[in-house]
Amino acid sequence: MVRQPYYNNNQYLLNLIQNVEDSLTNTTSNNNQIISRPNFTGGLRVGVFNIPVQAWVYSTGAPNQQGISNAEVESYINHVNQFFINNNIQIRLYLRCDIRRITNGNYWDIDGSEETGSLFSDYWVRNALNIHFVATSDMGGRALYPWKSNGRPYSCYTATSFRNLAGDPSYTPAWGNILVHEVGHALGLLHTHESARRIGSSGINNANSGNCKQEYVDRGRRLTASQWCFAMNGVLACEVNGDALCDTDADPQADVSVLVTNNNPLTYNFIATGWYRNDNDGVEWYSGGRNNALRNIMSYSHVSRALQTTITPMQRGILYGSIRNNYFSHSGFFSNGTIDIYEGDNFWKIGNGAINVNNLNNKIEINSRQYHTFSWTDRFEGVRTTSGTPPGDVFQACDVDWVWFQSTSATQYTIQTMAVPNQPQPDTELTLFTFDAIGNLFPVANGFNDNATSSTSFSRLQLNP
Repeated sequence: MVRQPYYNNNQYLLNLIQNVEDSLTNTTSNNNQIISRPNFTGGLRVGVFNIPVQAWVYSTGAPNQQGISNAEVESYINHVNQFFINNNIQIRLYLRCDIRRITNGNYWDIDGSEETGSLFSDYWVRNALNIHFVATSDMGGRALYPWKSNGRPYSCYTATSFRNLAGDPSYTPAWGNILVHEVGHALGLLHTHESARRIGSSGINNANSGNCKQEYVDRGRRLTASQWCFAMNGVLACEVNGDALCDTDADPQADVSVLVTNNNPLTYNFIATGWYRNDNDGVEWYSGGRNNALRNIMSYSHVSRALQTTITPMQRGILYGSIRNNYFSHSGFFSNGTIDIYEGDNFWKIGNGAINVNNLNNKIEINSRQYHTFSWTDRFEGVRTTSGTPPGDVFQACDVDWVWFQSTSATQYTIQTMAVPNQPQPDTELTLFTFDAIGNLFPVANGFNDNATSSTSFSRLQLNP
């Protein structure tokens, strides 16, 4: 593991959280590359880090093994975003471009780290968080730590069904939390039971670490020379051992030490004895914070995945640090000139911030304007041929924004896109959607325009009330 700035200095994370969240509220002066900016027609909103996602979905080609639907991919991404919202994490994911669908039976069902490495190597794009949706796996998911990426960082996969499920997988809240867990790894979070100074060692976790390398239950426990910890004498064990965070409970590795017997209120029984029951000082694991330890999204507890709903402030600080200081800033995702505050609106359910048809507080008003930016990509970016090279450069626009409105006009009205002075002029398309009687979204028959015969690249719809 690469030594992180919070190692033996957790105050670094608390200071970082304060600095980042203060700066996010001041979008006029902050120059960070990936913060939402104000539009040119109205007000400021609290900024967030917007992280582009390239989604990959795998199938075997068989009719009942096509992988999850586009709508289910959106549900997974929205699930991660909702987890961030619930835990006051100012990060949002958005679909960078189209969802890539790959027919590859090997990656429909993933086994082991070697096959995982091939997956991450074969299908990857730079400047994005690559999320792979496979059907089944020997594990719920896997991810690359940013410092172990072998040049292809920000990759994770999640399984979307159990192996005994014959047909297509799907989205469930429990599987959604597995994706949150894997995204956490891709952004630098360790398991709560990790042995930070022995990460990657086979069979090593916090429970079976020696005196100098164990995170003890006691948050104030310091390592001592009398335990042969000469180089670490006087250091807080929780700042250098385990996951190196003092606000997560010491965790032996919950999946092998406890059995949850009731989820609400949370109770458990030990299913192992000896060192799995107590730390090296003889103190019982989880004695001071069972909910924190077992409900933490980065733990391996026997709590239902759907009930693992928490993350600590210091873990939040690691996420911010990975984005702002350590890794993503090196990738140069995009500059402020290529992102707007509508990047989250790639999904119709949250267009303009609305989450359903009855919540249109952020709808566009008559005679108002919004500034939108659109991304371009190589159609074959990230896809390797058998020779290891991409098929060729075919650049295309790949961004979709949704805008809500309610018509109050008694006469014909117009929706149109127009040029922004001194900016590139994309070829835009407008499609009008509405809802049927039971709330399903569908396109209006005469509500599409791509200016196919126009001398300009912009679009215009004239609509009757």
